[in-house]
Amino acid sequence: MEFARKEAPFIAPNAKVSRMMLQVLLALVPAALAHVWYFGPGFIFNLLIATGFCVAGEALMMRARGRDPAIALADYSALVTAALLAFA
Repeated sequence: MEFARKEAPFIAPNAKVSRMMLQVLLALVPAALAHVWYFGPGFIFNLLIATGFCVAGEALMMRARGRDPAIALADYSALVTAALLAFA
């Protein structure tokens, strides 16, 4: 008698990376507003600069690896990285 083998996870996840990253960005909005309120609008400038460098850096690295940058940028991980760097 032969048994069927299944690899973990047994239930396919229904969460997508892009949706999770957007939820993280949404969760950071109140913190960003509080940051601007307490420390001034310089945070917005830092966020814009960090976003530009993170997106450009990821696109550059994907092109260097011979892959399509649009696929890598579609999961919004570069934007989450930029937001966290701007907060730091």
